[in-house]
Amino acid sequence: MKKLLVLLSAMLIQAAAVSVFAQDKPVAGDTISGVIYDNDRPMKSVRVLETDASDKIVAQCLTDSTGTFSFKLVDPNNSLRFIYEEGRGYSLIKKPIDKRFYDINVKKEDVQPLDVSYNVN
Repeated sequence: MKKLLVLLSAMLIQAAAVSVFAQDKPVAGDTISGVIYDNDRPMKSVRVLETDASDKIVAQCLTDSTGTFSFKLVDPNNSLRFIYEEGRGYSLIKKPIDKRFYDINVKKEDVQPLDVSYNVN
């Protein structure tokens, strides 16, 4: 029951945040936030990276136990990368920075193997 209440609370917060953040494209210094889940379950410890055109990490954070993340945007022309452990390896989802709030439900077709040349340090 407690898990259901946490999930419902997160969904209400998401709905409120979507209406607040559903504005024009973000600018440098804006807060980028969101929630990441898989099969309606929050994903904890997902690395959320802001990377520039040369794949250099310029900002990053981890999702918390509710799958929520938040950080200050460096450059809206960069990309977001979501890295998480799946089985024994890592997987990657890449998204453009075109909004302030992301509601991401991970699907198998979104998952790509992590390029070993990509520096996640």
